[in-house]
Amino acid sequence: MMIAQRMIGQRIRTQRVLGSALWLLTIVTAAVHASCPGEASLAEAFPPGWGITAEGTRHVAADHTSINRSNVGNLSLKWVYRLNTSQPRSYPLVTEDTIFVGDGAAAVALDRETGCERWRWGDAYGELGSGFLLHDDLLIFNIRPGFLIGLDARTGAERWRAQPGDNPARMLSGTPALVDGRVLVPISSLEIGYPANFLYGCCATSGGLVSVDVTTGKDQ
Repeated sequence: MMIAQRMIGQRIRTQRVLGSALWLLTIVTAAVHASCPGEASLAEAFPPGWGITAEGTRHVAADHTSINRSNVGNLSLKWVYRLNTSQPRSYPLVTEDTIFVGDGAAAVALDRETGCERWRWGDAYGELGSGFLLHDDLLIFNIRPGFLIGLDARTGAERWRAQPGDNPARMLSGTPALVDGRVLVPISSLEIGYPANFLYGCCATSGGLVSVDVTTGKDQ
């Protein structure tokens, strides 16, 4: 009996050590990505928004892709980039040499040829919740807890951040649109959860649309 208990105890300790080692290996593997020098080129940026076309048809015309019915079967894997999230919520933006993509609470610029990181911008407030917009050299996107972000697309440096509108429980889960130097931001609301407190009189809002100045991030 004593020998059996001792063997069981050793097995449990071994499993705990192996489990801890695997957990640490997963964290390290997920956190390390190859970096590459050089700024991102912004030429030939595509798509212009989540819906790809102004009408939101998501149609990719022939002048934006070389993939067609006759050659799609010849595609093969070129490189792999491991995201740190299992629930990506953004839509990539591609230029002639760079892919901008969301990775949980981070925005990442990847070299299109190799998949190495040009830059990585991280935020502690919450995960990305939209596609990317490009206005000159300004990369625009939102994070779900209610912030609209403007970065230098070449370097990843933050230029401005804003909380559009006056919603008491704003959530940004839709990709903005660029119209004549303005960013049109769809506003969602988390207020629906507040009535869990029976003293809260729901609801003050049902969402909305806010116009933001593209150069400053301020409401117009």
